[in-house]
Amino acid sequence: MIIEKKVGGKLLNCLKSLTKKEMSAFVLYVDSPFFNKNRMIVKLCRVLQATYPHFDDLFEKELFDAVFEKEEFNYSKLRNLLSDLNKLFKNFLAISHFQNQKDVVDLFYIEQLNERRLEEYLTKDIISFSKSLKKKFFQTENDFA
Repeated sequence: MIIEKKVGGKLLNCLKSLTKKEMSAFVLYVDSPFFNKNRMIVKLCRVLQATYPHFDDLFEKELFDAVFEKEEFNYSKLRNLLSDLNKLFKNFLAISHFQNQKDVVDLFYIEQLNERRLEEYLTKDIISFSKSLKKKFFQTENDFA
C-alpha cells in the first residue's frame, strides 16, 4: 500500500519564488543539452511547470506517474530526480544573475581573450571596457582630475 504524501521541499519553495517568465526560462535552461542531458529531468520540469505555482496539492505518486508513466512508484527514484533538478536550479539562478552583471561578463570575457592569447581582440575590448567603466563611475570630466 502506498501512502499518499504531498511533494514538499526546498526545490518547490524555490520554484514558487520565480515569476512566470523566470519559470519558462528555467524550463528552457533544463531542456538545453549544454546544461542537462537527462531527459527525465526535462520531463519532471515540464510537469512542474504545468502545475506552477500551485505545488501544494501535488502528491509524490502523482508526480512520479506523470514523469515515469507506467513504472511502479519508486520514492528513491523520484527523490534523486528532484535532487538533480534542484542542482540545475541552483546553477540556473547563478547563471541568470551572472548574465545580468554586464561588467562582470565583460571582465571574464577579457580574461578569456587573454588566456587564449587573442591579442588582436584583447586591446580593443580592454579599451571599450575601460570607457564603459569610466562612463558608469565618473559623470563629468572634473571627476577625472
